[in-house]
Order: sequence, then structure tokens, then C-alpha cells
Amino acid sequence: MGFLITALLGFAIGMVIVGQTIYTSTIEHLREYGTLKAMGARNSFIYRIIFEQALINAFLGYIVGLIALKFLIKGYEKTGLDMVVTPLLAVFVLVITVMMCIFASFISIRKATKIDPVMVFRA
Repeated sequence: MGFLITALLGFAIGMVIVGQTIYTSTIEHLREYGTLKAMGARNSFIYRIIFEQALINAFLGYIVGLIALKFLIKGYEKTGLDMVVTPLLAVFVLVITVMMCIFASFISIRKATKIDPVMVFRA
């Protein structure tokens, strides 16, 4: 039960961190999204941009996590404990990571698609 609570807490914290990262990036580029909309870009194009950012975050975070895991496994081995990470578990964590990043990007999508293209032409 304790492990499950820890995993759920890690998932929630991960969503918040990724959500804030993508949201900050979206806020910083609102004028660019407005420009795209003023040029006739559909909301689906903006969805794709933000989802691509989420996927890049997911894969970079996953790779960093795997590297950290390698060091953690070596640390466990020095204490005489074994940490077993099966390929199935690694794939499961990748899927969960991607899902977490995609769900976290929905707030940014909402913000970017609600932007008024007229704001681009204001000083």
C-alpha cells in the first residue's frame, strides 16, 4: 500500500511539474500562437505543437530517469541489495510518462486555443 501511494504521489507531482513547464512555455509564446491563428492555422495545428512539446519532455525526462536508475542500481548493489527492473516495467513507465505529459498539456492547449489573433497587432 505504501508503494502504491508513493507511486501515485510521484505521478501527481510529475504531472504538476510537466504541466507547469509546458504552461510556462505556452505563456511565453502566446504571441506566436496568436500569429499562427492570425495566419489561418487551425486549432489542431496548435494542439500538435503543444503535444510535440509534451512528448519531447516525456522522452527527455524518461532518458534522464533511466540514467539516474543505472546509478541507483549500482548504489543498491554496493549495499548488497538487488533492484530488478524488467523490460516490461521500463516500457510501462515510458507509457505512464507519456500519458502524464499528454494529460498535463491540456491546460496549455486550452490557453493557446482561446487566444485572440488580434492581440498580435496590438502594440
